[in-house]
Amino acid sequence: MQHTSAIKLYQSRLDPLTRAIAEGDVTGFMAGLHLPHVLRTVDTRVHFETEAELYKAVDHYIHALRARGVTRLDRVCESAVYKSDTEIEGYNSVHAFTGQDPAILPFLARMRLEFRDGEWRISETDMAVLRDQWNVLPQIDGQVMPLSDAPANEHDFHLACFQVLLNWLSQAALCKDFNAWSRACALPLTVTGKSGEMSFYTEEELRHEFGYYMASFDVHNVTDVIRKPLDVRMEGETRMVGSCRTYVLSNANLVVKPYDSTITFERLRDGFWQMVRMDNIIGHRDWTTGGAAS
Repeated sequence: MQHTSAIKLYQSRLDPLTRAIAEGDVTGFMAGLHLPHVLRTVDTRVHFETEAELYKAVDHYIHALRARGVTRLDRVCESAVYKSDTEIEGYNSVHAFTGQDPAILPFLARMRLEFRDGEWRISETDMAVLRDQWNVLPQIDGQVMPLSDAPANEHDFHLACFQVLLNWLSQAALCKDFNAWSRACALPLTVTGKSGEMSFYTEEELRHEFGYYMASFDVHNVTDVIRKPLDVRMEGETRMVGSCRTYVLSNANLVVKPYDSTITFERLRDGFWQMVRMDNIIGHRDWTTGGAAS
């Protein structure tokens, strides 16, 4: 079943939904979703069980976008992986425009696709925004539930967004797809590790380093990279600097001792986040030598 790349399949399910929004086609949008369906923002959760609930929600969403003046939505799969033969998880960027102007700062969304009854459809959607920021989402009495771990303040919100970006960064590597990885990285990109500092100025240089990165994955049979945020600070609206602890796993085993990193993202690619700097205590070239957490 995995003959189609996860990224292509994800995008092929995303595009009809984007067209349905542009055409005001509620039924067409619903055709791309599984029931039950879960919609989350950073601070809320909505669970749809019936077609009637979902129809009301999608109808609200499409009309609210028009009322807000949104004239175009661009949604591009940034990364995606098969979690099993019947499940894909991926991340896509969301750009919304009113004419030529952004209707909201671009944000990242995570979706889960499931293969059921002979069809790939979306069963979960997570958006890295607060519900009040993207107030076109369905407001259905009794169904919009606050999350128990919802951000209590602005710092907590930025930390939650940093976690989403870290998850995307890890998945972009696990795809083993250079195009997915390069979309997550700006040029020039600076990376430091135990062996020193390196800067990559061209796509060719980045591709060469990606080859080393993937070779390390292969040598150590890396199956997951988990990054847990420790702290984050915003330097204006367009620069985020955060620290995290990285766990590199081969199935249930650590490839190397957990280590800390400082990662800097900037809004560069059409206003979307990209990594511009990663400062590691150790890097993938040092995995064979081990490393400490701090």
